[in-house]
Amino acid sequence: MPDDRMITDESPQRHRAGAWVVLLVGVIGLGIGVMQWRGSFGKVFAQRTDAFKTPAELEAQRFEEMKTKDTDADGLNDYEESKVYLTSPYLADSDSDGVDDKTELAKGDDPNCPVGKECGGLLGAIETQATLSATAAEELAKQEDIALRQFMNPTPEQIRQLLLQAGVKPEDIKDIDDATLLELYLQSLAEAQAKLPPAK
Repeated sequence: MPDDRMITDESPQRHRAGAWVVLLVGVIGLGIGVMQWRGSFGKVFAQRTDAFKTPAELEAQRFEEMKTKDTDADGLNDYEESKVYLTSPYLADSDSDGVDDKTELAKGDDPNCPVGKECGGLLGAIETQATLSATAAEELAKQEDIALRQFMNPTPEQIRQLLLQAGVKPEDIKDIDDATLLELYLQSLAEAQAKLPPAK
């Protein structure tokens, strides 16, 4: 038949060359996609690592903020009132005897005990607070240790929750198996820790 075309050896070679080009472009595209996805994944964990503060760090930050405030304007900052003298940071005269807390302290009186009454003295209250502070410090250290262990060794479900809280879409992580998720988390954590300045 005159209309039939003869198959030459060139045609299969061109098809093979085209298939290799398509395959090569696909592999390059997949590689770029994986690199971009891993970069985005790493940024999420790096941001969470930088923002992560232990309970002790949060408490220290709160104390520093208290040292700059004098809510009741009595001349004692909120930290001194709450943690040192055990007076009210909201009342200039904690014992309501007509003399403000700072004036009573300057005279050596107990700002928590009205003038003319015997209340056990400021020294006893400070010793009690010191005991309570030591107990609170121990509890805070325990909580910090637990939080750090959970942060360093999370479960796959905790990692998924962390990613969702950071804004990752559920469909982006639903197909990732637990082992891969843990591996990516630990790798991202190691990269973020490497960027932190060395401890002094």
